[in-house]
Amino acid sequence: MVAGEIWSGRDAEKALQFGADLVALGKAAIGIPDWPTKAKSDDFMPQKPPYTEAQLLAADLSATFVGYMKKWPNFVAE
Repeated sequence: MVAGEIWSGRDAEKALQFGADLVALGKAAIGIPDWPTKAKSDDFMPQKPPYTEAQLLAADLSATFVGYMKKWPNFVAE
């Protein structure tokens, strides 16, 4: 399994082509909850962090979790 810097479907495909059996998402899935559906499109270019607090709350993340993520460098915009 590989993880890290997997933002687009192309990134995931490239990891699989290099021999990964499984691709894991972290920050991309937090900021883009419907990533699997969007990543099917070749022209999908995801927005990378920092995300606004409003974007994260709109992605159905709890205010507590958003508060915790504010401690992550460059993840939640001030």
